[in-house]
Amino acid sequence: MPKISGRDVLSETTEKAQARLLLVASVAIVSKAYQLPVQDIRLLGMEVSAAIFDVSMLLLVLWTSYSYLVKWSGDLMGFRLWYSESSIWSEFGTNMKLDKTFISGGVDALKAFNELDMSQLSDEGLRKLPEDKRKLYDEFKLNAELYAVRLDYAGKKFKTVSAFGHFYVWVQGFILPVGAAMVAVYLLLKYGSFAAPTKL
Repeated sequence: MPKISGRDVLSETTEKAQARLLLVASVAIVSKAYQLPVQDIRLLGMEVSAAIFDVSMLLLVLWTSYSYLVKWSGDLMGFRLWYSESSIWSEFGTNMKLDKTFISGGVDALKAFNELDMSQLSDEGLRKLPEDKRKLYDEFKLNAELYAVRLDYAGKKFKTVSAFGHFYVWVQGFILPVGAAMVAVYLLLKYGSFAAPTKL
């Protein structure tokens, strides 16, 4: 099961529901595409008519599709919330929270430099600054450079994670199983034999 930042992209229950859906849809597709003689199937020692088989398969495909889509929708909401959390794992395995504490290191320095006259920010003006202000300026410059590097790395990693996550959720998690279910329903409705029950 693929994970993003230690979290499952699709939950285990969704993966199991997907496997059930693909199994039921595959049986329906193969039975209709290859015109398997369903009248030869015996269930508890009794013959199963084509109509009973087709109705049962149609109901199974529809139920497993519904069950899967409910679970997948929950995982999709969780996947989208992951992106709104504003955190990313660094290459060192630490979790970087991209919140106000991430950028607050330079706030005090910005306030202090805002109080200074703009002419003092020249090279000569910087040399004239008191030692504590110059140190604050150097720390601010270093923090700004570090923030830029970390944000650039986080952005590149986020793009990679985003592409993989979207592929897994939408293609493997939605298009393939739902497409198989749609093909199964189509084949069952087009080539199935549906007869009304005799005792209804």
